[in-house]
Amino acid sequence: MNAYDYFEERGIEYFKAKGIIGNARGHNNILHSQSVEALEKDLIEQNISQIEDPNGWFFTNSGDFHNKSSKEFRSGNWRKLKNPGAVFQGQNRHINPFYKANDKVDEAFRKAQLEKATKLIQEGLSILQSL
Repeated sequence: MNAYDYFEERGIEYFKAKGIIGNARGHNNILHSQSVEALEKDLIEQNISQIEDPNGWFFTNSGDFHNKSSKEFRSGNWRKLKNPGAVFQGQNRHINPFYKANDKVDEAFRKAQLEKATKLIQEGLSILQSL
C-alpha cells in the first residue's frame, strides 16, 4: 500500500493516539524512532503487509525496511538498528502527509514538489486529450 495514502486515509488523530506521529526536534507531526514499533503493530492490526513509496522506501509488518537515505543501514529489520528512527530518516516529507518542518527550506521543497506534480498532471491530461 502506498505509505502516503495509508496515513492520509486514517487521519492525523488516529496516528497521534497510537503514538505513531508526534513532535520532535522542531518538527511537527513527524515519524521518529519511537514510531517504528507502534507502526509495525498498527500494520499487523490493519492486516497490511507493507507500506511503500514510489522512491523505493518501504516498511513491512514484520519490521523489515528499505531506506536509501538511512545513514545506519539501508535495508534490514529495524530491531537491528541502534537508532530505529533511521527507518524514517529523510522520508517524512515523502510518506507523511501531516509532516511539518519549521523552516523555509521545507516550504520551498513542498512548493517545488507541488509544481512538479502539477506539471506531470498537465502532461498526462494533454496525452489523454490527444488520444
